[in-house]
Amino acid sequence: MKLRAVAVALALAALGAVTWRYHQARMDQDLGRRILAQSLTAGEHVALEGTQIVEAPGQPAGRAHIVQTADGRMRLEYLSGLREGAKIWDDGRKTWRWYPRKKVLAISACRRRATVLDGRRTGLLLQNFVPRWLREDLVAGQRVDVIDVRPRQPGAAWKRLWISKANHAILATSTFAPDGQTISRVRFENVLFQPAKAVDAAGFRAPVDLVRRYGRAQPGDSPSTFSPRELVDVVDFPVRVPSYLPPGYSWEAGYPFPCSCGQQAARMQFTDGLNTIVLLECGHKCSPGSQCVLPPGSSHLVARLDTRNMALAATGDVRPAELMRMLRSAAVAAPVAYPKNPRPLR
Repeated sequence: MKLRAVAVALALAALGAVTWRYHQARMDQDLGRRILAQSLTAGEHVALEGTQIVEAPGQPAGRAHIVQTADGRMRLEYLSGLREGAKIWDDGRKTWRWYPRKKVLAISACRRRATVLDGRRTGLLLQNFVPRWLREDLVAGQRVDVIDVRPRQPGAAWKRLWISKANHAILATSTFAPDGQTISRVRFENVLFQPAKAVDAAGFRAPVDLVRRYGRAQPGDSPSTFSPRELVDVVDFPVRVPSYLPPGYSWEAGYPFPCSCGQQAARMQFTDGLNTIVLLECGHKCSPGSQCVLPPGSSHLVARLDTRNMALAATGDVRPAELMRMLRSAAVAAPVAYPKNPRPLR
């Protein structure tokens, strides 16, 4: 009888422990969701200045200095690492990218996209991912909440975020592959909120002498978004949308893209709410192996595919095999509304 009573007591204790863990997990998820929501609203509008450490497996760690305003203007300079010397200025209307090794200053329309801009993307994030509060921590002397944003379904990259308790700015990010391997890490080693440099409007534009000597406008670049059908009218070749997308991803936006062949290519963005895949297509019959869809100053993209009539490239936080599957499905997809509708004769 005593053994039975002991067994019942142990079973009840085990059930109580499971119930406690379940409720604790739900509380951590609710807290993580609230903190993430605050970061994607108020945290996106924090003026700051600081130095970041940028790490990726197999590459030397780099350091970058950033100044950012509350309305999203930004100046970024890479101090060390593979991109040492590269600089970016963004004044909200134009973006300047300085590639010192190639002596190229690429000038384009500002095409800013915050982590989450609208209800659709936020809904997609919560549909595909579960935010969960992990613990408190310190980054650059600032108290932060650590939030895991993990996928509901296996096979997607995920992130761990260190979010300031003071103003909800993201002060560190780690991105992980579906198998848990680290893809990249970015962390502030020092940070100052509301810096004096954030009010200097001229600091977010490239120096005039640099523009005069090395400026190269990107023809056809546009901040406006287009549907696949609208892109056809802009780039003047049969755009092909991939029939395969990694789980959870959907169409986000399309843009004309200044191809290095001198023509306009198509840039298509797909998102799962947290991560973005960019697919570039050029259908102007560039010579094979010309890498025409690579932007000036870029060393490579994650995946490339050349066909007889099209050059394709893609990058994103998914396995390279998934990107190649996307490219192959795009290469054989039916063209979107091409030839274009003829204009009425006058």
